[in-house]
Amino acid sequence: MLLCGSICGAESWRDFVIFGQEKLDFLREYFPFSAGIPCKNTFSRVCAAVEPEQFGACFLACAASLPRVSGEVTAIGGCQARCYGCLPFLKGKKTGALRLSSR
Repeated sequence: MLLCGSICGAESWRDFVIFGQEKLDFLREYFPFSAGIPCKNTFSRVCAAVEPEQFGACFLACAASLPRVSGEVTAIGGCQARCYGCLPFLKGKKTGALRLSSR
């Protein structure tokens, strides 16, 4: 939900809650959200525990698993995925932009 919200322009915890509420039907295709969308404080607490290096490794593994179409690059949020800088829980941590390229 955080990745989708970030790609769609969410910049604050409240933005992620609003995004989740507006896209709940779509999100339920992937997770039941039986208790609804978490509150902004829950997002903050959970994401504060995320290690940027681990997130980066998981993101790279996920991006690498995307199907390739004729050797083209799958663009995620522009020319470089700024997952480290655009997610609120990673702001202020010593990280850089995640650059994806194909060979």
